[in-house]
Amino acid sequence: PMPPGRSDVRVLFTQPDSRAAAAAGRDDMTLGTSGSLAVSDLVGGRVGAGLVWPPGGDPVPLHPLDVYSRSSTLELYYDLSGLVPGHVYRTTLELGNPLSVTTGDQVRVSFEDRAQGPTDRVRRSLALKTLKGGQYRLVLTVEDVAGGTKVVRERTVNVRE
Repeated sequence: PMPPGRSDVRVLFTQPDSRAAAAAGRDDMTLGTSGSLAVSDLVGGRVGAGLVWPPGGDPVPLHPLDVYSRSSTLELYYDLSGLVPGHVYRTTLELGNPLSVTTGDQVRVSFEDRAQGPTDRVRRSLALKTLKGGQYRLVLTVEDVAGGTKVVRERTVNVRE
């Protein structure tokens, strides 16, 4: 767990018995204040892609190429924090092509869950078969129905024919 506030984050990737390495970073990342509703970055994956991440429960499938075929399913993982136990949270996932004017070139799902504790690890699956090839914007919105607070996270999803 990281404390609330602003942080610079760096990650170093290495491979055993190799001199190969890569680094990634994100400057000025803001984490929610303690007790406020917050959503982590969105982690996309695909079952069978060969990589998984064990964040403390069921392994989360990853997809290093980050390009999904229309016949595949996008596996999405994210953490929620600052939940009020007992409150109902409405989640909406929208996957749309901002440059398309074609109807049906999007996926939108919405659901409600009651918080069991102050944090939650969430996995969702989105079928991509109704989409055309292209670059899409995935928007996740989580709203505390009783409290009215809302958080939004976005990421790009690449779909090929």
